[in-house]
Amino acid sequence: KKSWIHGLAFMLGFCGALVASFIAIALIFSYTRKIGARYVKGLLLISIILLVVFGLILLGRAVVSMI
Repeated sequence: KKSWIHGLAFMLGFCGALVASFIAIALIFSYTRKIGARYVKGLLLISIILLVVFGLILLGRAVVSMI
């Protein structure tokens, strides 16, 4: 059996990684705004494309698993 300490460590690690990734994204966009709006639009477009592709992959896996 796992103790509650393992669960707490998992939750802290997960939340810490999530917050760190949000901070990293904010810093990247903050830095690119200093460079120019063109780069920000490019990063947004790349982010949107990656999220759509990832979402479609997840939806495809869900459909396949239901069959």
